[in-house]
Amino acid sequence: MSIYKRKDRKGWRVEISYLDAKGKRCRKFSSAKSRKEAIQMESAMLNDIGKAKAESLLFSDIATAFLNEAKRTRRYSTYKLYERLLRLHLLPNFGTKPFSSITRKDIQAWKDKIEKGDYSLSYKQHCYATLSVCFTQAKKDYGLVNTSLEATPNFSHDPNEVSTKGDRKLNYWEPWEFEKWLNAINEEISQGNGNETVLVGTKILVSICYYAGLRKGEANALLLSDYQTGDYPTLKVTKSVSQQLGLAKYMVTDPKNKASIRTVPVCKDLQAILDDHVKNFLSKVPLPDDKKYLVYGIAPIPNTTAETVKNRMEKKAGVRHIRIHDLRHSFASNLINAGVPITTVSKLCGHASTELTYRIYSHLFPETGAEAVDAMNKYISNHQGEKK
Repeated sequence: MSIYKRKDRKGWRVEISYLDAKGKRCRKFSSAKSRKEAIQMESAMLNDIGKAKAESLLFSDIATAFLNEAKRTRRYSTYKLYERLLRLHLLPNFGTKPFSSITRKDIQAWKDKIEKGDYSLSYKQHCYATLSVCFTQAKKDYGLVNTSLEATPNFSHDPNEVSTKGDRKLNYWEPWEFEKWLNAINEEISQGNGNETVLVGTKILVSICYYAGLRKGEANALLLSDYQTGDYPTLKVTKSVSQQLGLAKYMVTDPKNKASIRTVPVCKDLQAILDDHVKNFLSKVPLPDDKKYLVYGIAPIPNTTAETVKNRMEKKAGVRHIRIHDLRHSFASNLINAGVPITTVSKLCGHASTELTYRIYSHLFPETGAEAVDAMNKYISNHQGEKK
């Protein structure tokens, strides 16, 4: 790129060398009457070249830029979700299209294709959200504005669909169900039915999630040093484990949000289980306490392994099938039924806000409007005439 006096001395010449969007080397020339005009012309030419290059960018270029940034700034599990949705549902449809040429008709055709698949509404909305963040990336990085997505709404329930499923309800175990499950797996361990290490690891993972409300990844990331014993034992939650199909190893990451960093008290039943586990299992693992994983010893227990064993024990115990994540709901329901305030429930569960806790568990809280008024009437009645 240069500005120089013409050989005939009748003005100035602007010459710019650049690579186009496809990597081809190009050159652009222009003339100006004065050096000042040549400098202004150079700036305008560079702006035009940049705009032309941006407008010729493919959707795949935008997606690659987004994934590179997501890998640096998002949790690894979130990044992998974006990568999978782009690979399976977005790049096959939009990858070779110039981003600026994607129309509302293109997006609607893609939505129609997704609708034909056997996907949940939540999954389809995740696909749309991933497309949306790519459009945001194009505007942020390249100044490209495409309003086609704004004119195409997200996936939603069919307004003409009549649901026979009723309201969605949380799955969780009552205390007697967990007790039956625990008895079943203890019997398997004592009888030597299967891999003892896997059985014990699953028992500890399920127990921590049920009694302490940890997410699966949070429980799997606990080290022995995170378990503080004593009169009031606690579990220190500061990290999580991400496990993805196709990866040979796990990855330790930050927890879900800032509120997820917390210290959770350990009830006496869980303390008995953990103390026995530390004495009879972890003591045999030849690693220091800050290297031993509390659940499985040498490493986190694989998600699929734990889920398989848990499900098998459900059938043996004759209890309802729930996911490992649903054990958090069991923990929260136990707290709520015990009369624990919602602010405490929210803190112990590591929720970002009490509003989130109430939105999930509002149907479990016993206070109705009438009960609240009765409680207020009782309080006023008991405190009237105290001070005059």
